[in-house]
Amino acid sequence: MILITGATGNVGREVVDLLRESGEKVIAVTRHPSTATFPNGTDVFLGDASRPHTLISILKGVKTIFISPRALGDSTAGSATA
Repeated sequence: MILITGATGNVGREVVDLLRESGEKVIAVTRHPSTATFPNGTDVFLGDASRPHTLISILKGVKTIFISPRALGDSTAGSATA
């Protein structure tokens, strides 16, 4: 079982989709589970990697953790304009 933090972000979402397409069992962790939509068979939990205590109860059976952190600071940093 693979746990993905930041599962509703750009990178996290892609990782969840690719893993589910390959048949992996996935736990998607997000700060906003009520608005998250994922492929069938994806377990979705409320959690925040910056608050590790929110992850403890969902770690049972997890073999791999993929941490996709949220962006910090200026949300326009790194963006390009034409």
